[in-house]
Order: sequence, then structure tokens, then C-alpha cells
Amino acid sequence: MIELKDNIVVNYDGTFYKCPGFIGHPELSVGNLKSGLEDYSVSHNLEIWKKEECLDCEYLPICFGGCRYMKLMRDGKIDGVDCRKAYLDAVLEDCIKQEIKYNLVS
Repeated sequence: MIELKDNIVVNYDGTFYKCPGFIGHPELSVGNLKSGLEDYSVSHNLEIWKKEECLDCEYLPICFGGCRYMKLMRDGKIDGVDCRKAYLDAVLEDCIKQEIKYNLVS
């Protein structure tokens, strides 16, 4: 959601966030209804995935550097890639099989 330009979350008080998980973290606000949208490219590490390890990864189209919220929860900051390649390698085949199974039933 952070990498997608037109996606934004508006909190009850009019504060803008790029991820619903960031609500309650005022330092990660990207503006508000009164002042508008601020530049968040540096604070939210946009395009962090534009590095060799990510550009060569088959999961890039579904990952884009991973979840910034999970990175925040684990490390206390969103300053790098939250790589889940090992997890996706382990579960992707079963997820696809499950999707096929349940789509055939319906």
C-alpha cells in the first residue's frame, strides 16, 4: 500500500497514513485533511526494493520490499527491506494448491 501512489488511509481525526497499521504512530503520518498530503518518500523508504537482491527476486511483484509495518514491529523502524522470500518459498505451492482446490469446489 505504501508504494501505491493513490492509496491512503484517513483516520477519524483527518490524519493521513499510508498504511492502516501506522495509525497510532503520529511520526508516520503523511498529512491531514487541512494541510494536505506531505512528501513521505524518505520517511517511508519508497522504492527501498530497487536493489539487486529485490530486483532479481521472483516475488517482487507481490512484495515490493515487504511490509513496512512488520519491519516497524520487529525492528522499531522502517529503514530496510522486510524480506519474506524464505516464507514464500515454503508456503507458495500449498497456497496455490489450496486456491485451486477451493475455487474448483465453488
